[in-house]
Amino acid sequence: MIAAADAVQVSLNRRAALNAERAGATARAQEAIADGRALVRTIGSVVKRTAYRNPGLMAEWRSAQRVKKKPGPVDRDEATGGGAMAATSAVPIVQEMKAAA
Repeated sequence: MIAAADAVQVSLNRRAALNAERAGATARAQEAIADGRALVRTIGSVVKRTAYRNPGLMAEWRSAQRVKKKPGPVDRDEATGGGAMAATSAVPIVQEMKAAA
């Protein structure tokens, strides 16, 4: 019984350590995101001053500076606005793109 209790305690200690590690990683990630956004603002001011007469370049910059909310595939409800018709109407287009490739 003592060995089992010790094993449970080791497991609880490991879980607490992993939770603390995850909290630290989250804080570091948030700090890195804030630094990245500041850099994008700085670069953006230079791009806007340099290319304000080039609408194509400005459009590229606006697109490039956007960051998706999360990596990976977009949720179907988010991409289609929640409508099932929009999701089903995109299927033939995707199939055409695959066939052309």
